[in-house]
Amino acid sequence: MYKATLFLLILFMSFNINGQNEFVHKLYRYQSSLLNPATVGANREYLKFHGYVYKQWIGTPNSPTTQILSGEFSLYPNLGLGTYIFNDKNGNYKRVGVQQSCSYEIMLHKSKRHVCTLAFGLSLNVEQHSINTDFLNNEQILDPVFNNNDINGVGFNSNTGLLLRYDEHYIGFSALNLLPQTNKLYRTDDEPPLTINFNFLIGTSYKLKDRDVYFEPFFRFHAIDKKNKQIDVNFKHYWYPPSDFAFWWLASYRHSADNNFGKMLGLSITPGVIYKNLSVGIEYQLGLTKAQVDYGSYYQLVISYGIKVKKPHKRIPCSIMRRNKRHRLYKYLAY
Repeated sequence: MYKATLFLLILFMSFNINGQNEFVHKLYRYQSSLLNPATVGANREYLKFHGYVYKQWIGTPNSPTTQILSGEFSLYPNLGLGTYIFNDKNGNYKRVGVQQSCSYEIMLHKSKRHVCTLAFGLSLNVEQHSINTDFLNNEQILDPVFNNNDINGVGFNSNTGLLLRYDEHYIGFSALNLLPQTNKLYRTDDEPPLTINFNFLIGTSYKLKDRDVYFEPFFRFHAIDKKNKQIDVNFKHYWYPPSDFAFWWLASYRHSADNNFGKMLGLSITPGVIYKNLSVGIEYQLGLTKAQVDYGSYYQLVISYGIKVKKPHKRIPCSIMRRNKRHRLYKYLAY
């Protein structure tokens, strides 16, 4: 309890620091550890790998493209580790980075029927940003970045999070990019200050009785420095027929919560298939803002693979272990 209280004090003391990196964090729908480091390695049985490739503004020259590769695993009994690397390009602007995350879980309650745990997480990341200036042939262009010849720079940051789980139900909180701007490319008086990124995530999962059909509804509340508030509504569905293949789909909706009733921001659907330990999906996002409609939507390839490395955690009650053995989806769930 002393360690948990100290961790919370440090967490709330850091709320006056700014930053965000949404293009990675929005992938929480497939991998919750990208949004909350407390969920890294939460699945104790599997070494998990994830890959993401997405292309925005289809048909537009030099449109944004991103590739992300990640892996995470559990160090028995209650420590999790995870790493991701990414390559992101938007026109003449490019950035690459790597992040290392860790989590620690403590048992709050255990009985034959129920289990309750609390996990803490922390991550550190390093990014390198660069700008291709070959297209700048106008000497009258005035930009402090180019005038100072700072066409590339390296910066680092940190994230933290908490996750409370009760059986299949969970609620999490994360504060992303806790450090001030460290990249020299943006440390000028002309650049606006970075803003902190707050996230609340709540969800559950359940199985239809006597059927291999699973449902996982979850919700996210997102706020940047107490402004630009958004609400995500997500729903996953899995169906296992009597074969080696299974099918799943994910529907997501994002809505602004800034003014009155806000406005619609985006809608996406992801159909997918599972073969043994491999899961593959294709996401199509329909942008609902005027800019998104003008420039078009994007497609994303989602790949996940799990390697079983150990037996279920012995601290889990027998009833939960028996349920997980029947729960064919266990290796793909965030918890």
